[in-house]
Order: sequence, then structure tokens, then C-alpha cells
Amino acid sequence: MDALGIRSNNPGNIRAGSVKWHGQVGVNIHGFVVFDTPRNGLRALAKLLLTYYDKHGLKTVRGIVTRWAPPVENNTPAYIASVALDIDRGADEVLDLHDPDTLDDLVHAIVLHENGYFPYTARDLVTAANDALGVA
Repeated sequence: MDALGIRSNNPGNIRAGSVKWHGQVGVNIHGFVVFDTPRNGLRALAKLLLTYYDKHGLKTVRGIVTRWAPPVENNTPAYIASVALDIDRGADEVLDLHDPDTLDDLVHAIVLHENGYFPYTARDLVTAANDALGVA
């Protein structure tokens, strides 16, 4: 059986809040957003990462993941190590999330960590990241 995030088209497991996401069709019983398509779920994940980067000044894997997966409900150090390894970057290395390849890599790593696998194509990933970046 697919992971909850995959079944909900929310591979980043974004919690429901005050933001009504593009393509959001509901909230599941665990409080996570449900999206109409995987593309919109991947897009929302990329948009949220860009918000962390631009608005909150989180420029490293450690900074981003600590906010994404806080220690009160996650093994954040293990999450940081997993993502850093997956994107082949140091945990404290400054990233450029406006670089589509870097954003793709980070989205991929988070989806992989959240769900245990990445069931989407490279094209799905690139399309969602480009949607988030506003790239045609």
C-alpha cells in the first residue's frame, strides 16, 4: 500500500493551515492537505521550500529541515543527515533554491525521506519545481 503522502497527492506531508494551496481539495484525518494531483502536491512542497528560503532566510539543509521537520515530532538530526546525503551537500552548505536543479534535488530528497520512495518521474519533478519558480 502506498504511503499516506502519496495517496493524498501530498508527498511532502504538508500540514493544513491558514494557506489554501493551489489544487487543495481537502484535509485528511491526520491534518495533512489532500491535493487533486501529484503535480500540485509537488508544487506546494517546492513553494513552501522557497518561502523558507526567501522569507525566513533558511539557506541550508539544516535550517530548512529543522523547520520542515521540527524535533518535537521528528528525528530531525537523522532527517538532516538523510537529505544532505541524498543531495550530496553538507548540512550547513548554503544552497540556492532558485536554481531549478537544486530545488529539484531538495524536493526529491524530502519526498524520499517522507515516503520511503519516490514514485514520480524526473519530468514530474522538473515540472513542479518550474511551476513553483514561475519558469515556463
